[in-house]
Amino acid sequence: MASDDLADEKNALRTRVSVLEQELRQRTADCTKLRDELRAFEELKKKNESQRELILALRGELDFLRAAHLSAVEALEKKKKEDRDREHRESIQSINARLGADASPKNGSPKASAPKLGAAGGLVPTSSGPQVLLKSSNISSLGFAPVRRPVDFLGGQQNSLQQCGTAGSGHGDEDEAARLMEMVHDEALLNVKYAEVADQEEKELRERFEALRRR
Repeated sequence: MASDDLADEKNALRTRVSVLEQELRQRTADCTKLRDELRAFEELKKKNESQRELILALRGELDFLRAAHLSAVEALEKKKKEDRDREHRESIQSINARLGADASPKNGSPKASAPKLGAAGGLVPTSSGPQVLLKSSNISSLGFAPVRRPVDFLGGQQNSLQQCGTAGSGHGDEDEAARLMEMVHDEALLNVKYAEVADQEEKELRERFEALRRR
């Protein structure tokens, strides 16, 4: 009986030892696996740290580039506005100069002076043609009075044409001045419209820049 009990106990111990050995092998394998994973994680951590430093450096460079870009955009817009203002001033000065030149009195053609009669008379041009007047005495073909010049010295149809020409010239100056004023008005409207378009484009660019910056 005692030998049988010892044999059973011995077999039970062997079985228990076998189970413990198997469990030990399993745990050893698990530890080896965990150690390998830990090493892999350490390498990954090192890579992440290096990439983190690179990301921080790139972020700083990106912030610098954004600030530089914003400054360049503001400088460009300022330069555009200055150029637009300068061109507008030059255009206004040019138009004012033209208005001043057109408004200045023009030298008209010299008027024909009244013909002078000599002591014995002379040839006097009239609207109906040249006429010969004699001035020999107070008694002449024109009556008992000193000879006077004819009533019409080129004062008929030719004088009417000259007056019409003068009136037409006045209307031409008024039309030219009105046309130039209309040009000034149109150019001012175009400049205002261009400024509004430029401001709208600047606003859209800033909105796009802010949207890109928030990404």
